[in-house]
Amino acid sequence: MIARTGGLFARADVGVDINLAADQSERAAPMLHVAAGVGYDSPAGLVAVETAHLRVGGDGRRWLDVIGISARFHVDAFHPYVAIAVPLDADATASVTAAATLGLDANLP
Repeated sequence: MIARTGGLFARADVGVDINLAADQSERAAPMLHVAAGVGYDSPAGLVAVETAHLRVGGDGRRWLDVIGISARFHVDAFHPYVAIAVPLDADATASVTAAATLGLDANLP
């Protein structure tokens, strides 16, 4: 779901992530994810803050909570972006202390 007014926007989603890899001897249990974010989109670019929560299945069920900030720039047909995510709880911190993503999207002719 996305709500928009002018350049401001808010988004939320809920879903289930399922491992479909057939070559694994043990498949991971499905994970519930809940995410929400807010941001501002302008002709020059976009900035957003998002929080995501994953319910990890199996015997030791627990939530992993992460917050992220991202920026995307509009340069003609190209859209470079950067995002940084930081865990919010001890369960998530046990796996990673922070994550960064850099990328470039391009419009196809």
